[in-house]
Amino acid sequence: MPTLPGSVSVRQTAGRKRGLGPVLMIGLGGVVLIGVIAVVLGMTGDDAAVVDTVRDQVPALRGQDYDGWEPFDDADGGFTVMLPGEVIDGFQPYPPADDGRMDRIHTDIGAETTLSVSYSQVPVSDSTPKQEQLRTFAGSWADALGGTLSKDVQETTFRGQPALVVTVKGLKHNGEPATAKALLVLKGTMLYVIQSESVYADHPSFDRLVKSLTFTS
Repeated sequence: MPTLPGSVSVRQTAGRKRGLGPVLMIGLGGVVLIGVIAVVLGMTGDDAAVVDTVRDQVPALRGQDYDGWEPFDDADGGFTVMLPGEVIDGFQPYPPADDGRMDRIHTDIGAETTLSVSYSQVPVSDSTPKQEQLRTFAGSWADALGGTLSKDVQETTFRGQPALVVTVKGLKHNGEPATAKALLVLKGTMLYVIQSESVYADHPSFDRLVKSLTFTS
């Protein structure tokens, strides 16, 4: 699937070391902040991921296994998500969308996997169950990718919104056989597609991608 032109946002962290005192103060402040958030949220379900996200923004508190995943705030899409490496803005053709395409951000993990979040306004009917509409949108999504929608469609919810987990087969990723695993979420009239396209059938980064996404509007 060709990547359409878009802008590039490179996540970097830089700064001078200022001694042990400021680092300890930052760490202490981060611990207090995380403690407050944990108490308020109760550390249940997806809320734990929120605390993890906050922790990773405090350099003194990052785990030793920190691997480059950084927060990306998409104000137009109304969400934040964690992504590794270089984030590229673009579009994905999608006929059901109001303007025939979806806004899309994506990043690559080596030559094997592309993680992406696509979104657009779509026509929604008040008289048709949301899950039924999502199944139709999922079929159109598979067609737009040039693949085939697998029969193992899972109905679920995400952040209180109706959602589907789907797999699209018959794709090529950098010339290699691949599949796409995607979560389609219908939030009002906005359709979100949170996806991993990979040569790996188990899509090892998919769950982390999904859990990191939160709506901001």
